[in-house]
Amino acid sequence: MEMKRYLVLCFLVVGFGSLVRPASADKLRWKFAVGDEYKVNLEQSTNMSTVVTKIARNKIDVFLKMGAEMDWKVLSLQPNGNAVIEQSYTRMHVQVEKGTKEKLAYDTASEKDPDRNAKHFADVYDKLIGIKFKVEMSDRGEIVAVVLENDDIETIRSIPESMEARKLFEKRGLVEILNGGGFVLPEEDIEAGHEWPVTKTQKLSFGTAIFESVFTYQGKKENSEVASIKLKATAKLTDVPKDPIEKPLELKSQNQTGTIEFDPLNGFVRSIQLEQNMETVKPFREMTIQTNSRVNSIFRLEKTSKSPSDSPK
Repeated sequence: MEMKRYLVLCFLVVGFGSLVRPASADKLRWKFAVGDEYKVNLEQSTNMSTVVTKIARNKIDVFLKMGAEMDWKVLSLQPNGNAVIEQSYTRMHVQVEKGTKEKLAYDTASEKDPDRNAKHFADVYDKLIGIKFKVEMSDRGEIVAVVLENDDIETIRSIPESMEARKLFEKRGLVEILNGGGFVLPEEDIEAGHEWPVTKTQKLSFGTAIFESVFTYQGKKENSEVASIKLKATAKLTDVPKDPIEKPLELKSQNQTGTIEFDPLNGFVRSIQLEQNMETVKPFREMTIQTNSRVNSIFRLEKTSKSPSDSPK
């Protein structure tokens, strides 16, 4: 009889314990509601310095800054919890500097006519403002699909692939920006100190790389409802030269770090800030091409309307 009581007690303790999570654990999820509206701000700056040996004037410095603002509106919720979000860009701007002589800038919000050297950016960016397209996103922040109307698809296809603005309308590009560092929320309940790995492939200006990212949950800030998540990533280049005689690009050093600010109560990412530093060396015939690059990305999201579920009852 005593043994039976002991077994019943153990079963109750174990069973009850599996149903109760620690008070400090959090389940992080995007909380979408039909009618929710957001303002999104994206900025990315790239500093690149290239040195080619055996060339007299061998150093080339390039600075590129690209920015965009867009509106989000949640149109519907799928049975699996995914949200269909309508997106449209309201502003796009770019700044390019090559050395000290070549400079150009364009901003769709400016009332000034573009300079002659920036006209090709104006011709493209002006067409992109106002295009509405749909993005399906899971409650963990994974982008499942990007849908454009047929007319808009033709507009996007007319943009040279070399222009950064094109990727803002493609799934791969949006994943790179909106899922900075491959960021997705963990499946399980977590506490401060919890880590989860994410692997992603990303096309860079000098090749393709596989990033092994580790996200660490820092928990909520003091006197704040916003939680902080840290990112640290390592990269491996995957490009193989088509010519077997040609030597591959070598990654000499790499460092990628970042901070994600997440609002658990309202269920959305407030900001993602990333910094990526790389040094590569490419042997080419009797020369060596050494490139140092630094990329800084900032993504900010602000909820601008309340859904019916936010209203007091």
